[in-house]
Amino acid sequence: NHKVIFIKSAERFGGKGVFMLNETSAFNPDKIDLKEDYLIEKGLIQHDALNKINPYCVNTLRVISLNRNGEIRIPSCLLRMGVNESHKDNASSGGIFVSYDIEKNKLGEVATKYFIKGGTSYYSHPESNFIFKDQGLPYPNEVISLVTKATKMFPDRYIIGWDVAYTPEGPVI
Repeated sequence: NHKVIFIKSAERFGGKGVFMLNETSAFNPDKIDLKEDYLIEKGLIQHDALNKINPYCVNTLRVISLNRNGEIRIPSCLLRMGVNESHKDNASSGGIFVSYDIEKNKLGEVATKYFIKGGTSYYSHPESNFIFKDQGLPYPNEVISLVTKATKMFPDRYIIGWDVAYTPEGPVI
């Protein structure tokens, strides 16, 4: 029923143990460790503005929220992007990231790859040539509202990192 599904290990992190299945992919079930728990999720349709940056994965915004006695702030955001046609935007899997000022709706100038993955800096996406500096992203006010509401659901947490995806209908966590 879905064009894309993801099978994700519930016990691993950093993009490890993630398998993407679509109509054309060949999947080897021997890669699944039956001793682990997995999440199965339908793939999202990414907003066209993000497809122009990188169409090979759902590129997410990592939004950091702070909750100090009910006062919620967003001090930091990073746009995470896949490279090399990867279906993962995770920096631990070789993806890149660029700062994002959500209040001004502007991307930073330089994206970075973790040092252990090469430590390269990019002024534009290495595949699409999308130039980052001062570019806007869809729905900044809606992202702020969504993250603020979600943060309020966890009043015992001071700091939370949210991964927000952009769909044609709006942002989703």
